[in-house]
Amino acid sequence: MGFFTEFAALRDTGSEGPRRRDAPMAPPSSAVTPADEAKRARAQSGGPTKVGIVGTAQVLSVGPSSGTVNSDPILPVELLITMPGRPPRPVSESVVVPAPHVARVAPGAMLPITVSLSQPAVVSINWATLGS
Repeated sequence: MGFFTEFAALRDTGSEGPRRRDAPMAPPSSAVTPADEAKRARAQSGGPTKVGIVGTAQVLSVGPSSGTVNSDPILPVELLITMPGRPPRPVSESVVVPAPHVARVAPGAMLPITVSLSQPAVVSINWATLGS
């Protein structure tokens, strides 16, 4: 019981002192930073590259998982990127693959992608268009 009593006392004290649970919260800051704008743009686009060239990527090879992020495996993959009006190019990178789509990342599979206009090395796989 001592731990929980001390934890409750610690939780109720701090730099602001004890807080009332029914006290109104302070209004949010109206200052919008460039980072906030970038977060909002990414959230609306569903990914980091909203402005870009839509193409396809053929999976050439897949390596064993090198770890996980939120229970989604990180897989090293080699892709052949194909975009309209541009020559195909190979890309090797580690990709966080949503768990429902792991079986789709196999040699020969075609994945929808978006390539950033401002940074052509940035390739984003459009998992949402694959369905589940």
